[in-house]
Parts: sequence; structure tokens; C-alpha cells
Amino acid sequence: MLTVEPLLSRGGAEVEVPLAAIAAGRYDEMIREDARIAARHAGPILLRWAQEMNGTWFPERSADPKAFVASWIRFVEIFREEGATNVEFVWTPSVEDVAGAKPMEPYFPGEQYVDYVGLDGYNWGGSSRRSFGQVFAASYERLARLSAKPMIIGETASAPGPAKGEWIRSGFLRELPQRFPAVVAVVWFSKDLSREGQRDWRIETSPDAVAAWREVLASAPRAGEPTPLQRLLDVVGGWLRRLAGALLGH
Repeated sequence: MLTVEPLLSRGGAEVEVPLAAIAAGRYDEMIREDARIAARHAGPILLRWAQEMNGTWFPERSADPKAFVASWIRFVEIFREEGATNVEFVWTPSVEDVAGAKPMEPYFPGEQYVDYVGLDGYNWGGSSRRSFGQVFAASYERLARLSAKPMIIGETASAPGPAKGEWIRSGFLRELPQRFPAVVAVVWFSKDLSREGQRDWRIETSPDAVAAWREVLASAPRAGEPTPLQRLLDVVGGWLRRLAGALLGH
């Protein structure tokens, strides 16, 4: 999965591109070139464009939902025109119960223009500590009402601390499978942003957090592998087929 943001570098700083300009076609050729490159890639690409569009920490993309929707649709349509059929689009707003987050619904471009929907959310620790379920539950329910598409947690992580390992175990081994059935993938944002006034979001901030993550990886089904429930259903199905054969004299 690639995250692509509507940013340009000017004078050594990143600045947001006006979404109305994207919607009006001023950046079409740049987008077309990216689409052609993506189309030549041998495998599938998940493209997460302009994430957290409902967050005021991105002033341009959050300012006008209609401009965002128009720019998203133009972006997707150009990729489709260029034959990038291997690209699927991931729409990931921020969870809404954080300072600066707006309601997600006005930014939704419509089912025909997304392949996955999702959420970004973090446990900031300290007095703002929240479990995985507390971070995502309310926004997950709203998103499920908004779209029937499968979900991806585009970004998540937990602040350092003695409870980080348990946050990982509880979130990924219990809360995620029990409370968030539409989620098909999760991405951990493993980067140290403590010098930027945030947190050290890396997994390896403590031995227990690393051990917890290894437990999660050991239990997670790999792509193409059946889940424990699927294995159980296969076994039960085999029993029923053999029973039916015995009753029919086969």
C-alpha cells in the first residue's frame, strides 16, 4: 500500500496543493504519469490518497469537502483511463473523536470510487490513553453505515509506556477479531516523531511491545491462508459430506 499526498516541495518545505486545482485538471499530466507507472507494475497496488482529509491539521484538504470529493474522483478516473486496473483505492479519514477532526461523511466520494475504506487512529498515552476499541469503535460504526466496502486501518500505533505490550495484545488478539469484523488489514505506523511534538510510535520501544507484536504476527493468517473459523467450517463441512454419503449409501 502506497500513501500519496497532494503536496509539492517549494523552498525546501512541503506545501499542500489546492484541491480545486486538481479537480480543475491543472495536475492531470502529473497524475497520468503516475498512473502509467502504476499500470506497468507487475502486482497489485493499494493507493491511499490524501489520507485524513477530515483533519484540520491538513488545512487545504479538509477545508472544502466538495473540492476534496471532486479531486478524488478526477484522480481515480485518470488512473482508470490509463488502464491501471491493478490499482485499488483506499479512503482513510481520521477517527472523529480527536481534536481537529471533522465528520467524515461529506468527504466520501461514493462507493464507485473506492475499493477499501478505513480509519487512522492512535493511542496517545498518558491522560489520553485509550484501548484499541476506544480509539476506533465509534468511527468504525459510522463508517460501516457509510460504506459496505472492506476496511483497512491505514495507520495506528500506541505511545510508549509499560502498558504498550498489553495494548497490542488486547487490540490485535482480542478486540480486533471480536469487534471489527469488516477490517481486513492493519498498518502500524512505526516511526519516531517524538522530536516533532508527537510520540515514538515504533514497535521496538520496549522488549514487551516487541514480544507482543511477535505474538500478533504468529497468530495472524497470512494472505491466502484460511482463518481458524474457515478451518473449522472446512472440518465440519467434511463431516457433513461424509455423513450424507453414509446415509445415501455412497
